[in-house]
Order: sequence, then C-alpha cells, then structure tokens
Amino acid sequence: MADYWIQTSAQASRKGMPGWAGRRACAAHVATYTLTLAGCLTLAAWRLALPVRPGWAAAGLAVSAITHYFADRRTPLARLADTLGASVLPGKGEFWRSGEGLASGAAHLDLLCTNRGTSPHGLLRAGSRSHDRRAPGASGLVRRYSEPR
Repeated sequence: MADYWIQTSAQASRKGMPGWAGRRACAAHVATYTLTLAGCLTLAAWRLALPVRPGWAAAGLAVSAITHYFADRRTPLARLADTLGASVLPGKGEFWRSGEGLASGAAHLDLLCTNRGTSPHGLLRAGSRSHDRRAPGASGLVRRYSEPR
C-alpha cells in the first residue's frame, strides 16, 4: 500500500530522473512511503497490543527509507545489478534491462529490494520485547488471540 497506492504519478515518473528533480521526487515518495509504514505500524501495534519499542521502530523505518531511496533512484540499483551480474550472479545486469514498465527486470529487482527484501528492517520495526527467541512477539500474540475478548 505504501509504495504504489500512496505514490503520486509525478513521483513515480520523476524519481529516477537525474539531478535535483529526480532527487526531490524520490525523497517526497520515500517520505510518504515511510509515513504510511509508520502509520500502519502504529495502528497494528495499537490494535493488536504489540510490544513495539519506538526506538527500534524508528531505526527500522530509517533503514527502510534509506534502502528504498537507494533502490528507487534507479542508477544505484542498476549498477549493483551490473556488478553482481559480472561476478556472483551472472545475468542480473541483462535482467535489469529486460522488459518495460512494471513487467521489467528493473521493476522486479526494485520490488524485491524495497519490499520483499525488507525483513531485516521489519524485525527492527517490530522491536519486540518478547524473550521467546524462536519468534519475537509470538508468545504474546498467541495468548491474546486465545483469550476471549
């Protein structure tokens, strides 16, 4: 929701442009993206009574914002695909340039980098206080859902 639904058409079309116009559009997109994530996290934490630590949540949102900006500027992610494609992941540079629009390799690698690859900062955002190392916060969720409301 935060990535495609909240992003404006102008942000989407300009965020990968070179220069300050692209930087401003990308920064505006990342700001609305991060605020939407923060709002959703706050709502979920409140509604589900999750033990979210604000400092950890802020750290996770900051990591998410920085990596999202990096990916959405296009050139850094294209360079990463080319570098990895020339060494450890053959073909990534070619995949990046394949297709067009949302059916392109660039769109898939962007999505993987900004949304699917975010589990480390998802964990930071959660910042659970649970001592159960198997699944942070799980024991509290299980008790809450098993108790009558």
